[in-house]
Amino acid sequence: MHILMSGGTGFIGQALVPVLLAEGHSLTLWVRSEAKLRRLFADSVSGVTSLDHLGDDVHIDAIINLAGEGIADARWSEARKQLLLNSRVAVTDALVALVERLQNKPAVFLSGSAIGYYGSQPSDRVLSEDAEPHDEFTHELCRCWEESALRAEASGVRVCLLRTGIVLGKGGALAKMLPPFRFGLGADCVR
Repeated sequence: MHILMSGGTGFIGQALVPVLLAEGHSLTLWVRSEAKLRRLFADSVSGVTSLDHLGDDVHIDAIINLAGEGIADARWSEARKQLLLNSRVAVTDALVALVERLQNKPAVFLSGSAIGYYGSQPSDRVLSEDAEPHDEFTHELCRCWEESALRAEASGVRVCLLRTGIVLGKGGALAKMLPPFRFGLGADCVR
């Protein structure tokens, strides 16, 4: 399969790209930095810095949308909240616009989102996909992001929404969580 991916040089993307390549897929990454793309993946993937570089006749089997500024990278000022929203919705809007102009539509559009869709909930509440959200910033962010992605359905493309939780690994949220534990300030959550 030929897969177009946004966010491929980000935290989740850097782990996913090698897996997809090992499975024999060809990848085109939509990136801000061609240099970072080459540093991470050399010539194993193609890259574009603008979706305008993709012609209407390009064949894309699937789109994976993982783009977005790091949610835990800085304090959530009003300006930061707007950046978080724009970095997700504007990218998704652009990908949907690409889908709309492609002569051959991809079969699937997998778009990132987060469990933040549900907002803060009581810790003993079991949530399903149909659970009512608590209306707050994280819900609004994910709602707007998902609504943008779901517009691709009007072009006959199956849309899958990926609501991830906190992703732990080398770097990312784990790197921010470890220092208090190293100083003996971490909480023991086992009851």
